Amino acid sequence: MMTKWLLTVVTLILGMVVIYHASIIPLRCNRANQALQNSTIEAMNQTGGMAAVTARKNLDAVLKSIADCPRVPNFYMIAAANYRILQRHEDAARMYETTLTLERRPEIYFQLGLSRVAMGMNHEAVESFVRACRFVPVLIDQVPTHLREEVRARL
Repeated sequence: MMTKWLLTVVTLILGMVVIYHASIIPLRCNRANQALQNSTIEAMNQTGGMAAVTARKNLDAVLKSIADCPRVPNFYMIAAANYRILQRHEDAARMYETTLTLERRPEIYFQLGLSRVAMGMNHEAVESFVRACRFVPVLIDQVPTHLREEVRARL
């Protein structure tokens, strides 16, 4: 009788753990993702000190979300965008590179290219732009002018 009761309790606890990890955490991550996306867009539309304050706040929140939800690519993209607002292009590039280990999308390659341009790494930026434009050819029109012909030649 005691064994049956113990087995029931263990099963209930395991069930609650599964529900928490399969439902509660993803729901929490999804809510955080939406809020952080909106706040990052807000920071992009701000100027000067306000943009920096919002971006720092966003970074604090998104780094916590990455710790809770390390397999959500969008959190890394949000972190990278906020690093770029703060002119921390090396950190942004690292976040984009991490995102690419989880998911390969043209906008990730493109944003990585822009971060590399800001760091003066034009050769590496061209490679990123080429990859992005192979996915979505019309992105060539958004490549920085001084690199556009080199990217076009490699496509």
